[in-house]
Amino acid sequence: KRAVEEARANIAGLIGTEADNIYFTSGGTESDNWALEAAVAGKHGGTIIVSGIEHPAILNKCRDLEKRGYNIEYLRCTSDGIIDIEDLRRKIKDDTLLISVMLVNNEIGTIQPLMQVSAVASEYGIPVHTDAVAAFGHIDVDVKKLGVDFLNVSGHKICGPKGVGFLYVRGGKPERFMHGGGQENGLRAGTENVAGIAGLATAARI
Repeated sequence: KRAVEEARANIAGLIGTEADNIYFTSGGTESDNWALEAAVAGKHGGTIIVSGIEHPAILNKCRDLEKRGYNIEYLRCTSDGIIDIEDLRRKIKDDTLLISVMLVNNEIGTIQPLMQVSAVASEYGIPVHTDAVAAFGHIDVDVKKLGVDFLNVSGHKICGPKGVGFLYVRGGKPERFMHGGGQENGLRAGTENVAGIAGLATAARI
C-alpha cells in the first residue's frame, strides 16, 4: 500500500497534479478505453471528435462506440501530421462529449497543439483527452499547462515494466471502469500490480 501510494504521489507531481487524480491501469490501451467510456457514461448518443492519426486503442474504441450509436468526427491533418484547428471548430456540435487528440504521434513524432485544442474546447465546455504515451519522458507534460481533463501514459514506453500505466482524470472522479473490489478508489477493480506500479514510478522519475 505504501509503495502504491508513494508511486501515485510521485507520478502526480511529475505531471503537475495531485495524487487523487491518478489511477493505475494495465497500460495505454486500457487507459484510452477508460477515458472514452468515462466521457460517454450515462449519455444515449453524442459526438466524439478525434484526430485521424490516433493510436488504434482510440480508433478501434471509436468504431465500437459508433456501433453503439455514438457519432465520431475525425479531424483532418496537414501533410506534416498536425491537426487543423479550424476543422476542429467546424466539427464541434451541441452534443460533443469529448475531444481526443494524442500529444505526440507514436509513428511520425509530430507534436500536436494541445493547448490550442484545450482553449477551443473550453469555449464550449467540452472535456479533452490526450494519449501522452509517446510524449511522456520526452517532452514536458504538465496537465495544467495542457489544459486537459484526461491524460494517459504507459510504462514500457519509458523503459518501465510492461503491463502498467496510469490515467490522469481532472477532479479524480471518472466513471467506474471495472467492477469488483475496492481498488483504485473503487473505480478500477483488481489486485494492484505493485511491482509494475513501483517500476513505472521509478522509470518516470528517472
